[in-house]
Amino acid sequence: MASGSMKTNGVPSGAPVNDSDKIPIIYVVVPVLIIIAAVAGTYFYVMNKGRKHDFAELDARVDKIIAEVEGGTEDWNKHEKGAIDSSTAVMEIHRRHAVADQLCFEIEEMKSGGVAGGGSKAFIIRKNHARDLCLAATSYLFSMASTIHFNFFPGRLTEARESFEFTKRFKTATEDAIRRYRKREYVPELSAPMKTGDDAKYVFVILIDAQRADHSSAYGYKRETTPAMSMIAKRGVLFKNAFSQCSTTDTSVASLFTALYPRSHKMMGGSDWTWENSLIEGIRQAGFTTGAFSANSLISSDSNYNYGFDHFEEMPWARATLLMSEAIRWFERAATQSDRIFSYIHLIDPHDIYYAPVPFTDYFDKGYPVRTTAYGIRRVTDDYFVGYGDEDPDCAYNPMLENWNRKDLFVKCLRHHPDFKDVTLRDIQNMEARYDGEIRYADFEIQRLVKYLETRGIIRNSIIVLLADHGESFLEHNQTKHGRVLYDDEIHVPLVFWSGKDEFGTGTRDELVEVVDVLPTLYSALGIDIPKGIHGRDLFAEKNKEGKKTVFSLAWNGWDAVEKKQLELTAARDERFKYIRTVDPKSGTFVRDEFYSIENDPGELRDARRVFPEQYERMKATLEWWNETTDRTPPRPVKTGTDENKKQKLRDLGYIK
Repeated sequence: MASGSMKTNGVPSGAPVNDSDKIPIIYVVVPVLIIIAAVAGTYFYVMNKGRKHDFAELDARVDKIIAEVEGGTEDWNKHEKGAIDSSTAVMEIHRRHAVADQLCFEIEEMKSGGVAGGGSKAFIIRKNHARDLCLAATSYLFSMASTIHFNFFPGRLTEARESFEFTKRFKTATEDAIRRYRKREYVPELSAPMKTGDDAKYVFVILIDAQRADHSSAYGYKRETTPAMSMIAKRGVLFKNAFSQCSTTDTSVASLFTALYPRSHKMMGGSDWTWENSLIEGIRQAGFTTGAFSANSLISSDSNYNYGFDHFEEMPWARATLLMSEAIRWFERAATQSDRIFSYIHLIDPHDIYYAPVPFTDYFDKGYPVRTTAYGIRRVTDDYFVGYGDEDPDCAYNPMLENWNRKDLFVKCLRHHPDFKDVTLRDIQNMEARYDGEIRYADFEIQRLVKYLETRGIIRNSIIVLLADHGESFLEHNQTKHGRVLYDDEIHVPLVFWSGKDEFGTGTRDELVEVVDVLPTLYSALGIDIPKGIHGRDLFAEKNKEGKKTVFSLAWNGWDAVEKKQLELTAARDERFKYIRTVDPKSGTFVRDEFYSIENDPGELRDARRVFPEQYERMKATLEWWNETTDRTPPRPVKTGTDENKKQKLRDLGYIK
């Protein structure tokens, strides 16, 4: 073909084009529109079909949960009427709780199907309310089982009475959640998506009441009591040598909240305290929504522990499951309004009576019956023990002042009391095993919170701090429970920091640190200026990485069983030595002092002043300095004396008679 005669679409190049040869535009546009319409129709059909399917699946799971709730209520009623025994009722309601809990997990995992992927706003709202119903329903089921379970424990218990009240409370909450879900009467706070983003911050400070560091497997304990703590510690930082400022809860938590030593914040027994110094308020002023959940009756609004919290929920003696669920329910609402949230969760487990729910009750000592309690032993020790010297010369000693570790002798003398005539060392070992079961149970609930944060996709934005307010004694130094001595059994506590963004690093740290250091450390992590004049400090600041040379503690609840009077103890501890001073708080009269070489005598049993006289004088002077310099004049008059409400709380916890 000659050059210049090329054709385009059959028309010679350069030749004029006849309009009749053009393809009408309608023939192009209409098919395209048809294709678009078909694709769009298919898209919306599939998407809406998926949504309808997922709405149906969501509702079906909720219906199954409601069925378990109704079945649990029927089991409860049968038990009340005597139609089924306690053991059957407990196991059946726990089974229903497990089924409902699994359904809740399935709801948590659900996403709207079809092409929609993440789901419509309507689906998210309904799912939020289904999740809220889940938490209320599982709490109700768990509370019913727990209340009946207390029937197996000897004696009437404050815990049993409170558990029954929680059953009524969660029954109402569940009925309300079911009604709202069925009628689509949605709560505004749950009708919006969670506020998330890379700058979001969710802080959880979890205090496990009465948990000894050396009974935590994260610290090398022989029993696997704390797998969740171990996992968090592996990802974060564990402090091996953390010490509480007091062996009682109210004083210790006041030091936690204020970063002040006890003589400065003044919360000691019946005294009022300078709660206006609480650092929680500084966190709120920094833009955080703040919430607290307390299962310890001492940590209450009556004593102003609610200062600085937007939401403060008192749940005295609530099991960890109930407390954690309520904390998550509040968090779900708060997270739709704010992406900066601070939560304080105070678990009462493993505080005595050491009676964890199924299946943790006898987790470490299967089948052994409950034959004694720490509370009962303390009562006998307080009131009767010293009189046994008339019957048995070996028992002519004051168990509160004689620093022995003779568990066999203690049990021998305890048998002189009619309530404990059959007690054995095996019973004490079982009591300790039940305590360990309580730790394992509390740890399980901590794992549940971590799993929730992972499922919600916000674990990266979270900070978790685990600690205890004090430890616990099991006849070491003749003691049970806590609050009267300052040996390491009662003041050495676990402390773990973890951040989803690795803000604290990882590893194990050996330096001496204190509970007063916790909130200043969080202040620094959250970009808040640490106030001057406090006793705590940022544990991760370069200048503080060597730790403190000395840590200090106070016990206002010491006891002289012979004289029947209260004593006050203070202690100074460094890496090698410990000095403890006991005085009569009313007169200020010196009673005794103790000095131990920790590295040579970790059990704190042999006085070491003759071997290390210079160190004895040094530690004595250090403690005197601490007692004098930290006894600050408060900014306002602080009341002394204990009102009846506070006295009853102290009695329930075994601190006073």
